[in-house]
Amino acid sequence: MKRFLFLCLLSTLHAETRDVILVAGQSNAVGFDAYASELPADASDMDVMFWWRVGDPPPDEHDVTSGGKWTHLQPQPKGSPKDKKAEPRQYGNFAKAEGGFGPEIGFARELKAKEGKPLAIIKAAFSGTAVAQDWNPDDPGIGGSCYRALVETVKSALAAAKDQNIELKFRALVWVQGESDATPAYAPLYTKNLAHLITRLRSDFAAPELIALIGVNTRFGNGKNPNMPAVIESQKAVDAQDPLAVYVDTEGAETLPPSHTHFTAQGTLEIGRRYAAALLAFKPGQTSTNPPKGEPTNAAEAAAQKAKADAEVETKYQALVAKLPADQQAWERVLQDQLGGFYLPLHKREKISSRSSAWDFVQDDLKLPRVLLIGDSVSRGYTQAVRKVLAGKVNVHRAPANCGPTASGLKNIEVWLGDGKWDLIHFNFGIHDRATPIADYQQRLEQLIERMKNTGAKLVWASSTPCPDTKNGQYKSAPILERNTAATEVMKKHGIAIDDLFTAITPHLATMQNPDDVHFTGQGYDFLGETVAKAIEAALK
Repeated sequence: MKRFLFLCLLSTLHAETRDVILVAGQSNAVGFDAYASELPADASDMDVMFWWRVGDPPPDEHDVTSGGKWTHLQPQPKGSPKDKKAEPRQYGNFAKAEGGFGPEIGFARELKAKEGKPLAIIKAAFSGTAVAQDWNPDDPGIGGSCYRALVETVKSALAAAKDQNIELKFRALVWVQGESDATPAYAPLYTKNLAHLITRLRSDFAAPELIALIGVNTRFGNGKNPNMPAVIESQKAVDAQDPLAVYVDTEGAETLPPSHTHFTAQGTLEIGRRYAAALLAFKPGQTSTNPPKGEPTNAAEAAAQKAKADAEVETKYQALVAKLPADQQAWERVLQDQLGGFYLPLHKREKISSRSSAWDFVQDDLKLPRVLLIGDSVSRGYTQAVRKVLAGKVNVHRAPANCGPTASGLKNIEVWLGDGKWDLIHFNFGIHDRATPIADYQQRLEQLIERMKNTGAKLVWASSTPCPDTKNGQYKSAPILERNTAATEVMKKHGIAIDDLFTAITPHLATMQNPDDVHFTGQGYDFLGETVAKAIEAALK
């Protein structure tokens, strides 16, 4: 501390210039599971100016801060969140009372070791936050609260440095975020939203040459979040579009089991070093003399690069499909017709990368019963878990689509049923029928049941899993309760078995459902998959 104070005293006598690095994002930028006790000591931390604010959404007086003053690089203490029952997005900043640290420490140590230059870091990170929901620069309400907190934090830090006769020069943004945008609603918007955030930061800070280093925990969801590939591709697209943006791959950095949601202390130090390496490798010649304002100046080039990348994926995918047996080629053609513009590109990338998915072709064991799963993205999420539990007992197939509302079911049911014989059909419609009038919902269920009964299969209906009451109004709990009640009446009328997923998962929502989202963590999908598997086995007896 004496050494740091001495440096501050010198700075009052002689004007000093330092590069400043902004660190922002969600819980892996905070460092939720990077425990302070596991941070190796390094004397160079004392030479790095550090100003921070970390907390939960929305930013408020419960955030942990550096006290409105510059200090030296160090772990941050755990916060005192509000009651999670009243405010479910309250995580306490860090998992343990000892506090923790984010990628700023590994980043600063690496940069100092390689360059030896004076450095300042300003950190503003908030756990469980999405760009679409919390970092929108254009939203004057809660949807832009984290963005405003970042801007306010940076401006306060700059002013305090100026008072110490220290000039801070913007160099880079370390952006560690994306997990909370890995939802069906937010993932398709992530490229546009992230690019806009970066553009606005450069404008608001009058820093047109700010380099944006962007990355995400690629293992988030433990391989079971179907939207993570889209988020990763979005970050790569921003890299391609923006000559001052660099995608930083975090794959292989240590994450904490079993959920692998967060990096460990070792993993957090590692990704910090990777961000620093990306900055050090960045060539000034890559920047534009007329940095992007609004749309990137190389948008045409970026579009061409994306088109080229998409064409390469398509070429590899078509070559792979051409070598498949006839029945597997037929399945791929069905997927091409059914998956649509969001899921089909993801499927093609998974296919050429030999990654297993819910839409894998199922080679039947003729001695085992055939079961078909029909449902939306929640159903898609637990499909692999059902297959795992019932391996060697049941041939578990899945409809070749995110089946959506009952209206889509009536339109596509013939394709989903196909030509084979089914022993059991496990189905759900509800989350996408939130706005469907109850009478229409029940009538469509009646029609779908009549068609599925004609297959001779046993039927099992799964109740829709809970929707949270979100502050932005995207989700409300009441419509799901109403439609589950209405559907239960129909099922009892027809004597159809009920797999009550709503009741089963409700006690575990705090740990198994993603914040402010209808989807689930890897643990949540495993739980749902096991529940579905039990219902299927019971119905087949």
